[in-house]
Amino acid sequence: MFIGTNHYQEEPLQFAREHHLFVEEKISPFYIREESIERMIMWTPIHEDTVVGEEILTDISLEEYREILRLSTIHPVVGVFPITASNQPFFQKNLKHKMDMNKYQYYLSAGD
Repeated sequence: MFIGTNHYQEEPLQFAREHHLFVEEKISPFYIREESIERMIMWTPIHEDTVVGEEILTDISLEEYREILRLSTIHPVVGVFPITASNQPFFQKNLKHKMDMNKYQYYLSAGD
C-alpha cells in the first residue's frame, strides 16, 4: 500500500509503527510542486460533459481553498472539485465570468 502526503507529520507515522507497518520515506512519483499547480474554474452546460469555458484563478491561498472546499489542513488541493451553491460566492468574487448556476455546472480543476 502506498500513502502519500506533502507534509511530514509524526502522528500517522507513530500509528503505522504501533500497528507494525513498515514506513519508508521517499518522494512520490505523483508529487506535484505547488509552484507547478494551475487552478482554474471550468464550466459545462448542465447535463453535458463538454467544457465550454475556463478561467485561471490567481491570488488564492491554499488555506482559502481548503477552507471553502472543507478539506484537511494538509490536502494539496489537487484534483477536480464541484462548485456548489454554498461555495459559489467565494469563487465568483475571483472570476471575470458571471457564473450562472441554472445554465452551467462549475468545477475547480487543479493540477499540472
